[in-house]
Amino acid sequence: MWNATRLRLAAALVVLATVLALPAYWLRLEQNHDALRAQALQLSARHAEQMAAALADSQAGALANVDFALQGLRAEYLVAPGQVALHARQIIATFPAGMLRQIAVINADGYLTYSSLNDALHVYLGDRDHFKVHAISRTDQIYISKPVLGRVSQAWSIQFSRPMYRDGEFAGVMVFSIAPDFFINRFGALRLGPNDTLALLRSDGRFLARNRLQDKAMGQPFDFNAPFRGPSPAAHGSFRLTSTLDHVPRIHAWQLLEVFSLIAVVGFDERAVLAPVERTIAASREQSMVGSLLLAGCAAALALLLLRLARQQHALDESKARYSGLFENNAAIKLLVDPAGARIIDANPAAAEFYGYPREVLARMRLPQLISLPAEVLQREMERALSGESARFSCVHHLANGEQRQVEVYTGPGPLDGRNLLHCIVHDVSSRHELARRLRHSEEQLQALFDSVAMGVAVVDADGAVSAANPLARRLLGLDEAGWMRPERWLVHPDGTPLAADQAQGLAAVRDAAPLEHEQLGIASHGAGPQWLSLSARPLGGDDQGRAPAALLAFSDVSPLLAGQAAQRLAQSVFDAASEGIMVTDLDSVIVTVNHAFSLRSGYSADEIVGHTPAMLASGWHDEAFYRTLWQRLRQDGHWEGEINNCRKNGTVQAEWLKISVLADEQGRPSHYVALFSDICPERQRQQEAWQQAHCDALTGLPNRTLLLARTSRAMARAEAHGQRVALLYLDLERFQPIAARYGEEAGEQLLRQVGRRLENGLRPQDCVARLGSDEFAVLLADLPQDATAVAERVEPLLARLANPFMLGKHRVEIALRVGVAVFPSDGNEPAPLLARAELLSRSGAPGAPLLLTAGSPPGRGGLLADAEAAEDHPE
Repeated sequence: MWNATRLRLAAALVVLATVLALPAYWLRLEQNHDALRAQALQLSARHAEQMAAALADSQAGALANVDFALQGLRAEYLVAPGQVALHARQIIATFPAGMLRQIAVINADGYLTYSSLNDALHVYLGDRDHFKVHAISRTDQIYISKPVLGRVSQAWSIQFSRPMYRDGEFAGVMVFSIAPDFFINRFGALRLGPNDTLALLRSDGRFLARNRLQDKAMGQPFDFNAPFRGPSPAAHGSFRLTSTLDHVPRIHAWQLLEVFSLIAVVGFDERAVLAPVERTIAASREQSMVGSLLLAGCAAALALLLLRLARQQHALDESKARYSGLFENNAAIKLLVDPAGARIIDANPAAAEFYGYPREVLARMRLPQLISLPAEVLQREMERALSGESARFSCVHHLANGEQRQVEVYTGPGPLDGRNLLHCIVHDVSSRHELARRLRHSEEQLQALFDSVAMGVAVVDADGAVSAANPLARRLLGLDEAGWMRPERWLVHPDGTPLAADQAQGLAAVRDAAPLEHEQLGIASHGAGPQWLSLSARPLGGDDQGRAPAALLAFSDVSPLLAGQAAQRLAQSVFDAASEGIMVTDLDSVIVTVNHAFSLRSGYSADEIVGHTPAMLASGWHDEAFYRTLWQRLRQDGHWEGEINNCRKNGTVQAEWLKISVLADEQGRPSHYVALFSDICPERQRQQEAWQQAHCDALTGLPNRTLLLARTSRAMARAEAHGQRVALLYLDLERFQPIAARYGEEAGEQLLRQVGRRLENGLRPQDCVARLGSDEFAVLLADLPQDATAVAERVEPLLARLANPFMLGKHRVEIALRVGVAVFPSDGNEPAPLLARAELLSRSGAPGAPLLLTAGSPPGRGGLLADAEAAEDHPE
């Protein structure tokens, strides 16, 4: 039996072991809680990104429908402006009720010429963004405005607009006004928390729609710290931010709608995301508190039992029973070890679950079977634990499944049944161990980066000495072993004056200066010019007086750069002063720069053409074989020169002499192309004008009979090679002369031009329309399949375009047509006979009786010859 002194000493050791073990356990527990919160936030961010992508896809589909309807109405309006009200009502009926608040047409002067709300209003809208952007840019792009208050509707709406052009000239803007509530109603179908948000933003970061606080958010900018507000934002991502509208912290995710330059943003309330986690953490803390209290109570009870052992055996037995219950039910991993032989006496259920062995198996094992420590080290640790010298050690434990875990073992002596045993609490610290390993690896990488970085990096202490520097910094600064600049070298300002009177204090002067950013300084030495550096400096830390005891310097040798800049300025002067037009592109043919002479020749400024390809200068005069030969010679010989026709910004075509050469980098690899544009003799321009007069109609600009027959010949050759058909339509305008006689020659010419434009608008690129005579037109339909209905399917929509009335000033007239159709190869194998066949068919029907003729069929058996009703005058 122990005496009272030994029992009191044993009680003190138990209390000490408990005091040491519990703080370590709680520290690890809080680390696990932090990791759980981070995991929940990460999962929520992924969910938000998925929802943002789904929201973007949904809104892109709705916006595409709006743009499709907008373009369709614009096309109808340009053909028949008088039918815009009917078409507008049909479009409004196809959209959800209340979505399309207004359809409007603004003329080129900025005045409202039609509104689905009140077409009698004459309101000036030229100051609206959705008018100005189209009037300035002159490109056919959809524009989506910020929410605006309508001057006609007197309601908030988002303007979807596209420009209108007639004869290549800006003719106004077609506008759809969409209610912001339309986007909110689409959001309503999603299941969201009370503080979760969905929003649609313009590319400038302003709200178009938001499912919460819509009135407060509409038109306002999203937080300026949002990552998608940067100069080159990613297409999608996530971030955490507290809203300035309702001050709710959220996890946001965004997805760009690149086609419409919009941003879909989803925000989840962080408090709602973390609420289940916090409840789990609270429950874990409660359980751990109970376990810790039980452990502390157990230790206290054990101490009391030891103190009372000499006086009351029954109290000792009762204390052992309570200790046994605590050992069994505690969530911490516990082992009871006999130091003699390192044999495990007992293990609690948590230990059996951790190691993967049944309790009865663990109770027959020895510590060396679980711990990868040499026998002498293990014995020494147990002896130190028994003596109270050490209560903790780290090692690797082996689990039953072969897995290895890094653990910390907290040990303390505990007598039981007359034996001095070790009570061990095991904590799994594998994650922390892995983090420490990664930290060491990161420090090694950082040191390697510090030593190998391509610029000098140094830390200057309060006295001006360098306490740390990479090899490049030591070489550039000329440091000695103590970190001082050598006496024969000193820092100078750009004007050549020394940085400090005392040469030894040069770096100290840099340290005491305000933070520097790419400051130019020189390192001078006797008998040589300065070596120029680009220097940046930042203070590190601070003392009680607020003075930085050290500073971080980063610098690089810019002497070669300064010399190169001087040479570059000289080259740029020569480039700008050249009289020939010069263009430089990269290897992908993207224009890098042009000189002033090029801008004068082409009409394009540098800002308008840089970033594009030379394809924007293409005139259409050269086929693919021409450009294929050009690139083949350029890659083979490194240069090419020849005559080329380019299109100026104003649409005119000019003939130029082009020289292209390949530029190489320092390693001799191709890096850029440089092109020189020179004037050629005016004879080339005269040749072009002569060709235009010989092949095009002077009134309409359409191809004449000569050019039509040439294109028909090529279409026949292509159709014969591919087993296809070619159709020629001959169109004779009936009663054209009475119209010209009644309204004047100018009105007649206007009618002919309008007929030509309508025919051109209904054709494919491989088709062609030509004017043959006073009121005679022909249409070439190429690449037609062998299907018997193919010709009718192409011709009927084309003739339907001419059925609508024509506006000649304030007069509305309708025309009548005689149409004949001849088809290759059944009606002829040569262009001229085929055209003559079509003309003959157009004249063979009885006047006034609609007649349809197919290729080679007799009159009256279902062809495409039509004599419309007599022309009618409908003055407006």
